[in-house]
Amino acid sequence: MSSKADRRKFLKYIGAGLVAATAAGAGYYFCGKPARPPSETITIPKGWETATTWLKKTSLAGTTATFPTGEWWKNTKVATASVDYWNPEGKQYVQDAGIEVIDWMGGYVTDTTPARAYLKYEETLIDEVHSKGLMTRAHEVPLQTDCGDFIFTANGEIYVPGFDSGIVGEKIRYPLRALYQSPYWSRYFGEKWRNPDGSIMEDPIEGGCARSLSYEIVQFPDWGLTLMSIHNPYYLGYVKKCLEIDVDMGFDGVNLDNINCAPFGFWLGGDFSPWGEYRFKEHLSKTYSENELLSLGIRDLDKFILRQYLLDKDYDKVTNVDVNDPLMKSWSRFEYRAFGEFLSAICEHVRSYARSKGKDWFAVSGNIFNLRGYDSPLSVLGTNYFDIIWLEETGEFVPPARISLVTRQGWAFSRFRKPVWQHLCAASLELGKYLKNDYANLLGIICAQAYSVGAVYLADRRYWIAFTPPTFVHAMGPKSSELTSSYCRFVHENKRYFLDAQPCRCGVGIVYSLPTMMMKFYPSLGYLGLWEWDRALMGVSHVLDRDHTPFGFVMLGDPEFWDDSDVLSNLSDYAVLVVSSAEVVTGEQADAIRSFVENGGGLLSFGTIATRDENYNLRKTPILRDLTKPGLHAVREGKTLRLSGNPGYLYWRNVVEDRKEDPSNYETIRDAVASLSRGPPIIDTN
Repeated sequence: MSSKADRRKFLKYIGAGLVAATAAGAGYYFCGKPARPPSETITIPKGWETATTWLKKTSLAGTTATFPTGEWWKNTKVATASVDYWNPEGKQYVQDAGIEVIDWMGGYVTDTTPARAYLKYEETLIDEVHSKGLMTRAHEVPLQTDCGDFIFTANGEIYVPGFDSGIVGEKIRYPLRALYQSPYWSRYFGEKWRNPDGSIMEDPIEGGCARSLSYEIVQFPDWGLTLMSIHNPYYLGYVKKCLEIDVDMGFDGVNLDNINCAPFGFWLGGDFSPWGEYRFKEHLSKTYSENELLSLGIRDLDKFILRQYLLDKDYDKVTNVDVNDPLMKSWSRFEYRAFGEFLSAICEHVRSYARSKGKDWFAVSGNIFNLRGYDSPLSVLGTNYFDIIWLEETGEFVPPARISLVTRQGWAFSRFRKPVWQHLCAASLELGKYLKNDYANLLGIICAQAYSVGAVYLADRRYWIAFTPPTFVHAMGPKSSELTSSYCRFVHENKRYFLDAQPCRCGVGIVYSLPTMMMKFYPSLGYLGLWEWDRALMGVSHVLDRDHTPFGFVMLGDPEFWDDSDVLSNLSDYAVLVVSSAEVVTGEQADAIRSFVENGGGLLSFGTIATRDENYNLRKTPILRDLTKPGLHAVREGKTLRLSGNPGYLYWRNVVEDRKEDPSNYETIRDAVASLSRGPPIIDTN
C-alpha cells in the first residue's frame, strides 16, 4: 500500500481518523456509513503508525470571505471551542491549524445581560473572523445568570473588575439585577417581569431565580452562576431577546452551555420558587381530578406546596426517597416536560429569527455531558433540539480512560443523523495540569480518538480548568499547540476522504434505558439511583474497545420524550446487545428485543431488567423474564446470557478509576460477548 492511489483508497474506505488513531496509538476503529457492515474482515496494515510523516507545515486558513452555504456544520471538521483570537498567538494558532469554525468567542449575553454584548471589541473580532472566511458561534448560558464581582457603568454596561483599568462605576453582585433596576432595562425589554399573582417583580434575582428545598437561591459560587427558574414565562422572553442580539451581532450559530444544569437536575438544588410551585400546581389541576388529587394526599390544591410535601415526607434524606410515590413521578414528568418546552422554544426562536435576517444556516447546539454524570437524562433529552451533538468531558480523559467511548455516546444521542463535536475541560487542578502543561502526546491521543470514530475534536488553544481561581482558562504549552495544529492540518487536508465517516453500527450494541434514568433521578434531593450501573456499561465498552470489537451505544427512549422507533427498527444491525439494569422497558422495546434474539441475536444482561413499564409502575412479571434467566440459553435462532453481579462496574472502578489491571472481569466480559457473537471479529490487527 505504498502508492498514493492506494493510500487514498484506504482513507476513503476506512476513514482518515483511523490513520490518526494508529499514529497516536489510540486503537483501531472501523468508520463507515451507518447500518452497512463490511463484507469482509479488514486487516490494518503494519506500518501505518508512521502516518504522522504525512503531516505538513502549511497554513490553510483562508484569506477571503468565502462562506459555506446551507447546513455548513455538517461538514465542519476543524473547530475550536476556546481560542484567544484577540491575541496574536491565538490568531496564529487558528491559521496554523486550519480552523474552520471558532466556537465560544464572545456571546455570554444571557448570563451577563445584553449590555455586555455591545462591547466594540467583540463586533470587531466577528468582522475579522468573517474576513478570513471563517465561521463563529456565540456561547450562551440560558439557564443561569452571573453572580460575583462586576462593575455597572453609568451608560448601562457590565464589566469584570480588571478587564479595563479605566472603567468607573458601581460595584455589583448580580448584573441582571443591576440592569433590571436601572433606566436601561427598557432599552432591551420594555416591560418588567411579573409574579404569579400578577404583581410587578421588583427583583429578578429574588423573584426569578430557582429556590432550593430550604428556599435559598440556587447558586454555584465557584462558577459564579445563579440558576434561573425556567418556569417563569418572562425569563423565557428574556432569553429569546438575548439570542436575537447574538444574531444581530453577526454570529453564525450559538452553543448553549450548562444545558444539564437545569434547576431540577442540579445537585441539591431544585426549583421551588414561586413560579415553579405555581406551574406545578397548574400541571396537577390539568392532570388529575379532585378525587385523584385526594388519592395523592392533596385536599386543597390552592394551599399545596411541593417543597413542604417533600420535607414532610423526609425526602430531603437520600435514603427516604420513594420512586414509587405517584406525586414524585408526576413531578419528574412535569420537570422534564418543562425542560423540553423551554429548550424547544429558545432553539426554534433563534433559528426563526436568524432566517428572518437572511441566515438559513444558523447552527444551534447545547453543551451536554456524558452519561456518567448526575445529569444523564437531561443530556439525552436536550439533544432533541440541537443541530450538533456538542459533548463535554470533564474528567475521564486521561488514559486508561478513552475519549472515544464518550464520543460514541454522542452518535447514540444523534441517532446517527447529526454531527458529533467533542469538547474537553478539566474538573480539577489535578486533571488540569495535563491540559495547561505540555502533555502533547495526551492531546494527540485524544484528538485521534475523536476523529477515529467519525467525530470532530474541538481543538482548543485555551482549556477551561474548573476551581482554579483567579484564572479559570489556561493556554496549552507550545509542544501541545504544535502537535494539535499538526493533527488539524492532517484532518483539513484529508477532509474529503471522511466527510461521511461514522462509527459502523454493527457488532455489539450497548443499551441505555432513558426512562430508567429518568425514574432514578432526583439530584435536587440528593438521589441518584443508577450511578453504579452507568459505569457498568462504560466498563463493558472499555473492554470491547481494548479488544478491538466494533460496538456502539443504543438508546432506548421514552414514548413522550425521546423517539426510538429508528433505533428499534435497526437492532438487527448488531450481533449482540448488552443490557444493564434497564428496569423500565416498554412493550414496543420488549418486542423489538425479543424479535432480535429470536432471529439470531445475542443478549447479554445483568442487573434488574424490564421490571417496570413506561409509567414507572412495577410489573407483576418482568416482561423479558424468559430472556434474562441466569446462565447461557438458546432462544430459537439466538442466545441469551445473564451474568451475576456487576463485572462492568468492577472493571471500570479498578482499571479506569484506580488504574490497576483487572484480568478477571476483563475476561468475563470479553468471553461473555464472544460466546454470543455470530462470527469472527470484523477488525483484525497485527
